[in-house]
Amino acid sequence: MPQALIQTGFIQRNRIIYLNGSIDEEKTKMVTLSMLNYECVDPNSDIVLYIDSYGGYVDSIFAICDTINMLRCNVATVCVGKAMSAAAIILACGFKGKRFIPPHSRIMLHELSSIAFGKLSEIDNDSKELRRIQLIIDSIVKHKTKLNNKQIKEFMHGKDRYLSSEEALKFGFIDYIIHKPKDIYSRLVIKDEPSYSLNVGQVENTVEEKCECDNTK
Repeated sequence: MPQALIQTGFIQRNRIIYLNGSIDEEKTKMVTLSMLNYECVDPNSDIVLYIDSYGGYVDSIFAICDTINMLRCNVATVCVGKAMSAAAIILACGFKGKRFIPPHSRIMLHELSSIAFGKLSEIDNDSKELRRIQLIIDSIVKHKTKLNNKQIKEFMHGKDRYLSSEEALKFGFIDYIIHKPKDIYSRLVIKDEPSYSLNVGQVENTVEEKCECDNTK
Protein backbone atom coordinates (compact mmCIF):
# COMPACT_ATOMS: atom_id res chain seq x y z
CA MET A 1 0.00 0.00 0.00
CA PRO A 2 1.42 3.47 -0.85
CA GLN A 3 2.84 5.33 2.14
CA ALA A 4 0.57 8.32 1.48
CA LEU A 5 -2.52 6.12 1.82
CA ILE A 6 -1.18 4.58 5.02
CA GLN A 7 -0.63 8.04 6.50
CA THR A 8 -4.09 9.19 5.40
CA GLY A 9 -5.64 6.11 6.99
CA PHE A 10 -3.84 6.78 10.26
CA ILE A 11 -4.98 10.41 10.30
CA GLN A 12 -8.59 9.50 9.58
CA ARG A 13 -8.75 6.61 12.05
CA ASN A 14 -7.47 8.91 14.77
CA ARG A 15 -9.72 11.79 13.64
CA ILE A 16 -6.81 14.20 13.26
CA ILE A 17 -6.88 17.65 11.66
CA TYR A 18 -3.61 19.57 11.23
CA LEU A 19 -3.88 23.37 11.08
CA ASN A 20 -0.65 25.14 10.16
CA GLY A 21 0.49 28.29 8.41
CA SER A 22 -1.65 31.37 8.02
CA ILE A 23 -5.28 30.78 9.02
CA ASP A 24 -7.04 32.14 5.95
CA GLU A 25 -10.39 31.34 4.34
CA GLU A 26 -9.08 28.21 2.61
CA LYS A 27 -7.58 26.78 5.82
CA THR A 28 -10.76 27.65 7.70
CA LYS A 29 -12.85 25.85 5.09
CA MET A 30 -10.66 22.76 5.32
CA VAL A 31 -10.77 22.64 9.12
CA THR A 32 -14.50 23.30 9.36
CA LEU A 33 -15.47 20.74 6.72
CA SER A 34 -13.14 18.15 8.26
CA MET A 35 -14.74 18.61 11.69
CA LEU A 36 -18.23 18.33 10.22
CA ASN A 37 -17.23 15.19 8.33
CA TYR A 38 -15.74 13.52 11.42
CA GLU A 39 -18.88 14.37 13.40
CA CYS A 40 -21.09 12.78 10.76
CA VAL A 41 -18.95 9.63 10.72
CA ASP A 42 -19.11 9.29 14.51
CA PRO A 43 -20.63 11.98 16.75
CA ASN A 44 -19.51 10.14 19.91
CA SER A 45 -15.76 10.16 19.29
CA ASP A 46 -13.39 13.07 19.87
CA ILE A 47 -11.69 15.09 17.14
CA VAL A 48 -8.01 16.07 17.54
CA LEU A 49 -7.05 19.47 16.14
CA TYR A 50 -3.28 20.00 15.98
CA ILE A 51 -2.28 23.68 15.70
CA ASP A 52 1.03 25.10 14.47
CA SER A 53 0.31 28.63 13.30
CA TYR A 54 1.30 32.27 13.62
CA GLY A 55 -2.39 33.21 13.36
CA GLY A 56 -4.63 34.70 10.72
CA TYR A 57 -7.92 36.43 10.09
CA VAL A 58 -10.25 37.29 12.94
CA ASP A 59 -13.26 35.89 11.07
CA SER A 60 -11.42 32.57 10.96
CA ILE A 61 -11.35 32.54 14.77
CA PHE A 62 -15.09 32.84 14.92
CA ALA A 63 -15.75 30.32 12.12
CA ILE A 64 -13.59 27.61 13.68
CA CYS A 65 -14.47 28.30 17.32
CA ASP A 66 -18.21 28.48 16.61
CA THR A 67 -18.02 25.18 14.73
CA ILE A 68 -16.19 23.58 17.67
CA ASN A 69 -18.95 24.76 20.00
CA MET A 70 -21.73 23.50 17.71
CA LEU A 71 -20.41 19.96 17.29
CA ARG A 72 -21.83 17.10 19.33
CA CYS A 73 -18.38 15.53 19.71
CA ASN A 74 -15.56 17.07 21.73
CA VAL A 75 -12.66 18.74 19.95
CA ALA A 76 -9.27 18.32 21.60
CA THR A 77 -6.68 20.95 20.67
CA VAL A 78 -2.92 20.39 20.62
CA CYS A 79 -0.35 23.15 20.14
CA VAL A 80 2.73 21.85 18.34
CA GLY A 81 5.43 24.48 17.95
CA LYS A 82 3.36 27.63 18.21
CA ALA A 83 -0.18 28.92 18.55
CA MET A 84 -0.06 32.68 18.12
CA SER A 85 -2.66 35.40 17.77
CA ALA A 86 -5.83 33.84 16.29
CA ALA A 87 -4.33 30.36 16.70
CA ALA A 88 -4.01 30.85 20.47
CA ILE A 89 -7.73 31.62 20.73
CA ILE A 90 -8.59 28.48 18.75
CA LEU A 91 -6.31 26.45 21.03
CA ALA A 92 -8.14 27.75 24.11
CA CYS A 93 -11.52 26.91 22.54
CA GLY A 94 -10.83 23.20 22.66
CA PHE A 95 -12.86 21.10 25.08
CA LYS A 96 -11.75 21.83 28.65
CA GLY A 97 -9.69 18.94 29.93
CA LYS A 98 -8.56 18.09 26.39
CA ARG A 99 -6.23 20.98 25.50
CA PHE A 100 -2.56 20.07 25.25
CA ILE A 101 0.90 21.49 24.62
CA PRO A 102 4.39 19.91 24.50
CA PRO A 103 7.03 21.43 26.81
CA HIS A 104 8.87 23.50 24.19
CA SER A 105 5.89 24.94 22.32
CA ARG A 106 4.58 28.43 23.02
CA ILE A 107 1.64 30.71 22.48
CA MET A 108 1.41 34.45 21.83
CA LEU A 109 -1.38 36.94 22.45
CA HIS A 110 -1.80 40.50 21.24
CA GLU A 111 -4.26 43.20 20.38
CA LEU A 112 -6.16 43.21 17.10
CA SER A 113 -4.44 45.05 14.29
CA SER A 114 -5.68 46.44 10.99
CA ILE A 115 -4.67 48.67 8.10
CA ALA A 116 -7.46 51.13 7.33
CA PHE A 117 -7.95 52.97 4.03
CA GLY A 118 -10.60 55.34 2.72
CA LYS A 119 -12.52 58.32 4.01
CA LEU A 120 -12.22 59.47 7.61
CA SER A 121 -15.81 58.41 8.29
CA GLU A 122 -15.06 54.93 6.93
CA ILE A 123 -11.90 54.63 9.01
CA ASP A 124 -13.81 55.68 12.12
CA ASN A 125 -16.50 53.09 11.37
CA ASP A 126 -13.85 50.39 10.91
CA SER A 127 -12.26 51.36 14.22
CA LYS A 128 -15.58 50.97 16.02
CA GLU A 129 -16.02 47.52 14.50
CA LEU A 130 -12.51 46.52 15.56
CA ARG A 131 -13.22 47.59 19.13
CA ARG A 132 -16.43 45.57 19.09
CA ILE A 133 -14.61 42.48 17.82
CA GLN A 134 -11.85 42.96 20.40
CA LEU A 135 -14.48 42.87 23.15
CA ILE A 136 -15.85 39.61 21.75
CA ILE A 137 -12.38 38.06 21.72
CA ASP A 138 -11.77 39.30 25.27
CA SER A 139 -15.03 37.63 26.33
CA ILE A 140 -14.00 34.32 24.71
CA VAL A 141 -10.63 34.43 26.46
CA LYS A 142 -12.24 35.19 29.82
CA HIS A 143 -14.67 32.29 29.40
CA LYS A 144 -12.10 29.76 28.18
CA THR A 145 -9.09 30.60 30.39
CA LYS A 146 -8.23 31.60 33.94
CA LEU A 147 -7.40 35.22 33.08
CA ASN A 148 -9.21 37.92 35.05
CA ASN A 149 -10.22 41.30 33.64
CA LYS A 150 -6.95 42.97 34.64
CA GLN A 151 -4.87 40.20 33.06
CA ILE A 152 -6.94 40.26 29.87
CA LYS A 153 -6.29 43.97 29.52
CA GLU A 154 -2.58 43.34 30.10
CA PHE A 155 -2.29 40.34 27.78
CA MET A 156 -4.70 41.31 25.01
CA HIS A 157 -4.30 45.11 24.77
CA GLY A 158 -0.67 45.87 24.29
CA LYS A 159 2.57 44.44 23.03
CA ASP A 160 2.93 40.82 21.97
CA ARG A 161 2.70 38.60 25.06
CA TYR A 162 4.49 35.26 24.79
CA LEU A 163 3.62 32.36 27.08
CA SER A 164 5.71 29.26 27.64
CA SER A 165 4.01 25.89 28.00
CA GLU A 166 4.11 26.27 31.79
CA GLU A 167 2.55 29.74 31.59
CA ALA A 168 -0.09 28.51 29.13
CA LEU A 169 -1.03 25.87 31.71
CA LYS A 170 -0.97 28.35 34.59
CA PHE A 171 -3.29 30.80 32.83
CA GLY A 172 -5.68 28.13 31.58
CA PHE A 173 -5.09 28.18 27.84
CA ILE A 174 -4.30 24.47 27.99
CA ASP A 175 -4.95 21.68 30.48
CA TYR A 176 -1.91 19.41 30.17
CA ILE A 177 1.74 19.56 29.19
CA ILE A 178 2.40 16.41 27.18
CA HIS A 179 5.51 14.33 26.54
CA LYS A 180 4.18 11.23 24.73
CA PRO A 181 1.20 10.50 22.46
CA LYS A 182 -0.43 8.50 25.26
CA ASP A 183 -0.60 11.74 27.28
CA ILE A 184 -3.17 12.86 24.71
CA TYR A 185 -4.94 9.70 23.64
CA SER A 186 -5.42 8.27 27.13
CA ARG A 187 -7.74 11.22 27.76
CA LEU A 188 -9.72 10.98 24.51
CA VAL A 189 -12.68 8.94 23.32
CA ILE A 190 -11.94 7.54 19.86
CA LYS A 191 -13.46 4.28 18.66
CA ASP A 192 -11.27 1.86 16.76
CA GLU A 193 -13.00 1.93 13.39
CA PRO A 194 -11.88 0.90 9.89
CA SER A 195 -10.15 3.52 7.73
CA TYR A 196 -12.56 5.97 6.21
CA SER A 197 -12.62 6.10 2.44
CA LEU A 198 -12.39 9.89 2.36
CA ASN A 199 -9.49 12.19 1.74
CA VAL A 200 -9.26 15.94 2.18
CA GLY A 201 -10.31 16.55 -1.41
CA GLN A 202 -13.51 14.55 -0.89
CA VAL A 203 -14.58 16.08 2.42
CA GLU A 204 -16.61 18.94 0.94
CA ASN A 205 -18.69 16.70 -1.33
CA THR A 206 -19.23 14.22 1.50
CA VAL A 207 -20.55 16.84 3.90
CA GLU A 208 -22.85 18.34 1.28
CA GLU A 209 -24.09 15.17 -0.44
CA LYS A 210 -23.68 12.10 1.75
CA CYS A 211 -23.98 13.17 5.37
CA GLU A 212 -27.51 12.98 6.73
CA CYS A 213 -26.75 13.43 10.41
CA ASP A 214 -28.90 15.00 13.08
CA ASN A 215 -27.17 18.16 14.31
CA THR A 216 -29.00 18.33 17.62
CA LYS A 217 -26.83 18.03 20.71
